Amino acid sequence: RKFLVLALVVVLLSSTLAVKFLDDVEVERDQPTGGIIDEIRFLSNQDLKQIALALERFHNNKEYGGPLIGGLVDYIHRLKDIQIMKIIADYTQRYPEYKNLSKLKELAELRPVVTLQELSKEYLQTLSRSEVENMALKGEQENRRIKNLGDIDGGLVDYIFLLSDNEIVEIIMNFAKENEELRNNNGAVLFAAARKEILSDAEIDSTLESLDKPELVRWAILCDEYDRTHSSRSRKGGLHDYAHRLDEPSLRKAIKNLMVKWSELLEKGFIQEQILANEQGRLGNKYIIGGIEDYMWRMEREDLEKVALAAERYDRVQRNVVGMRGGLHDYIDTLTDQEVYSLVVDYVKSYPELRQPGKLEELAKIPQGGFAMALSSWSQKELQNACVALEEHDRKVRKVTLMGGIHDYVHLLSRQELVDYIKVMSQSYPQFRNVEEIKGLF
Repeated sequence: RKFLVLALVVVLLSSTLAVKFLDDVEVERDQPTGGIIDEIRFLSNQDLKQIALALERFHNNKEYGGPLIGGLVDYIHRLKDIQIMKIIADYTQRYPEYKNLSKLKELAELRPVVTLQELSKEYLQTLSRSEVENMALKGEQENRRIKNLGDIDGGLVDYIFLLSDNEIVEIIMNFAKENEELRNNNGAVLFAAARKEILSDAEIDSTLESLDKPELVRWAILCDEYDRTHSSRSRKGGLHDYAHRLDEPSLRKAIKNLMVKWSELLEKGFIQEQILANEQGRLGNKYIIGGIEDYMWRMEREDLEKVALAAERYDRVQRNVVGMRGGLHDYIDTLTDQEVYSLVVDYVKSYPELRQPGKLEELAKIPQGGFAMALSSWSQKELQNACVALEEHDRKVRKVTLMGGIHDYVHLLSRQELVDYIKVMSQSYPQFRNVEEIKGLF
């Protein structure tokens, strides 16, 4: 009996070990090996991410002529290293020219790490007070970004003026010691900050006071976009959704808060340079200022929806997926005005050519700025004539003859009341949401 029990235990043990062995084989089978995988498997998680994202950008530029909304960037932080390696391997199969680690590093702009000795205390002590202060503040900002610490109120800026030059140098060296990124290219990020001339608090106030409302809106949108693209936490919406509705003091306060948060925005001439570059088309889709988003918030819901649907159609044509079923038209009525607005802004970021005022309206077959904006350019007399003509048209269609009507008191109505009447009539006769059609009546 003892022998039978022992034999049974041995059989069970053997079965368990066999199953475990097969499981291990299965796991091992899932681990990709060979080729580019063998070259990249020892890279850090951050380097793998950079390479994968760079390959996706290369692919999108090659296949679609530019970046697309969403993609790997939306979920890569949830992937394991082995999954990212598989993505890289798949791309290199498609683009054999990148089956080489050095080529991948070049594409992803990965730079070699230099030693701390090259970023030396001795050299830092030869710099001016303002230069080491700028380097320390930049180091703190980058340290928070690298460690994904999120938005933290306060920091070095609150007490740096109390520190000695040597204490600030120690802070810089500690930041560099903790973060390889700050040692890349011989501390280029830190030294770039040292060479910049920073606006004082009084200079910030003076600069913002000199700007009129449209300029403040541009500054606010640019600073907000800079914050959105550089923050560790992703977010939707922002100042671009409501900057136009803020008064000047509120805009100045919002801009100043963002400038203090990001030291680059405090560099003399930085924001002006970005605005100029944007106007000259040198930034592509990096910053969104001065286009349709500057006035789209004033559009009526119907026109806003038409613009959003036109943007979606344009995107599908560019991606050659015109026949795709479903889309925005299936659920746009469930979105708020702000959500539709944000959707259009996202499309505009992907296709900078759509920023040109009137471009999306042309695709949507509506007047530039929408129906209400087109009416706002009419004279009082034109609005009065339109109201009378629409009333006559309505009575002809309904085949009614009535005593009195708007023609008796049209001269007593304000511009807004005249516009409101035209809007109401255009709801009954949609063809008259076209200003040229209305003009054809009188």
